[in-house]
Amino acid sequence: MIKRFYDYLGSSENASIQEIKQAYHKKALLLHPDHNLSGGAKEEFMFLNNIYHILLIEKKNNKRKDRECTKFFYYS
Repeated sequence: MIKRFYDYLGSSENASIQEIKQAYHKKALLLHPDHNLSGGAKEEFMFLNNIYHILLIEKKNNKRKDRECTKFFYYS
């Protein structure tokens, strides 16, 4: 499921947080309801926002897990 979100944004699964932000901003310019006058623009933009937040949370949790594993390795 997460892979589909990366595909929707146009980035890879091993993209950094900065790359995810850049892909989001690029896509947001196209989908924002003020710029996109199609009927489903608002829903598409809301979907994009949800994907963005899910991916950021996932990336931050992975970073946190990596740090916790490193702490355990060095201090045990």
